[in-house]
Amino acid sequence: MLDAFGVSTAASEGHEAEDAISSIAVRTDGPVEVVTGDRDLFQLVRHPHVRVLYTLRGVSELATVDQAWIHEKYGIPGDRYMDYAILRGDPSDGLPGVSGIGEKTASELLRRYGSLDDILAAKDLSPTVRAKLTRGADYLVGARTVVALAEDCEVVGGDGRIPAAPAYPDRLRDLAARLAITGPVERLSAALRLASPAA
Repeated sequence: MLDAFGVSTAASEGHEAEDAISSIAVRTDGPVEVVTGDRDLFQLVRHPHVRVLYTLRGVSELATVDQAWIHEKYGIPGDRYMDYAILRGDPSDGLPGVSGIGEKTASELLRRYGSLDDILAAKDLSPTVRAKLTRGADYLVGARTVVALAEDCEVVGGDGRIPAAPAYPDRLRDLAARLAITGPVERLSAALRLASPAA
């Protein structure tokens, strides 16, 4: 459908979409905005030129996520969202978190020590927290691999092209009729016309 519209797409063989997005974002000179409902991409705001437009209610209500927003929302250093997500977990990603460490404790630990590595190396952790982290040691190793975004993927495509009109209108009409999505296709066509510099 996107190809029929002529909308630019990008992909990275063997990687998730979020890894391709991450790789494009960190390599791009100048400001980058990523529109997403995936909190994993909050990690990208540790790069000062990237901010995330987080979908709160469709695309009608967006939160502008940067390091200041993360600090205000979660009470943690703005560049440490990944460590926070690993510690407290994220059910939407199937991430259980360290058993017994919820949002409040994760925030307190990161506020005090600064990073997950610094927490694990701390000599003055309470015995209770130390025991929880020790029991979750295998999880912590695996979670870093799962949660961390790749930033060095080979990405194909993605020139940013947004057409003013569908590239292949006949094909688009056929697809819209076959998939019974004529209404959304018409709305996107109208939005592309409005977004065109010539409009």
